[in-house]
Amino acid sequence: TGRWVIEAECKGKPVQHKADVLFVGAGGGAFPLLKKSHLPFRNRFAGFPVGGRFLRAPISTEQAGYYRAKTYGKARVGAPPMSVPHLDLRVVDGKHYLLFGPFASFKPRLERDRGFLDYLRSIRPQDIPGLLNVALEHFPLVKYLISETFKGEKSMFEELENFAPGLSKKFEWKPIQAGQRVQIIKDGDLQMGTEILVSKDKTYGTLLGASPGASVSPEVMLRCLEQLIPSIFSKEKAREKKSEIFPEDDLDTLISNPDRYREIRDAANKKLGIIQPTAQ
Repeated sequence: TGRWVIEAECKGKPVQHKADVLFVGAGGGAFPLLKKSHLPFRNRFAGFPVGGRFLRAPISTEQAGYYRAKTYGKARVGAPPMSVPHLDLRVVDGKHYLLFGPFASFKPRLERDRGFLDYLRSIRPQDIPGLLNVALEHFPLVKYLISETFKGEKSMFEELENFAPGLSKKFEWKPIQAGQRVQIIKDGDLQMGTEILVSKDKTYGTLLGASPGASVSPEVMLRCLEQLIPSIFSKEKAREKKSEIFPEDDLDTLISNPDRYREIRDAANKKLGIIQPTAQ
């Protein structure tokens, strides 16, 4: 038995599963799945897809030692917060790279590997007024995304040169396509964050909006569990495990109590093998 029926495909064959409680963590794909849920609040939400590109350059391990800090610049006047340029060191499969960006783009796709038609199929007639409202109220953002979408390599290198003179010629940079995020349109208004949705009967939960990074994901999933399956934490064993993973889950305490914050930070750094610099 199960209140929810999940239809999927496995090795080219259709499969069906039933569940009493369903959590949808499908990135941009969570929007069309929400539309199919027939939940009352599904019509309050629509998706606004935004893509991103970066310039990437391979560097040696020795060179990587000079670029350990993530360096931010300032967004251009009138540009949205997501456009703040930064230089970042990344390690992929043991190889070091420098990334510079982001260069935003408007791509009507819910996920990188899905097409334009998938996005169109996710739109319902009741979503159109909200999409038009966003286009009008956030016209500078739409204009920015369109201009960024058609930005060529020459303009990207010019931005890098303005950010760090000489760096564009020091390494072999190539543009790469980064991830795809689907921002939330809620009640006709564009939102930039992440939202947890849970049905009143606590049988359906989902995560919409910008995907949280590694530093935020654990806290977001804890809130998902607290809202969707609160009975879990009625058991002593579960509470002990929660305390082990989250020594302090009250953010206000960490903000108001510096000593408690340092205690948890130092314990986390020790587990991660991060050496905290000492004051000189």
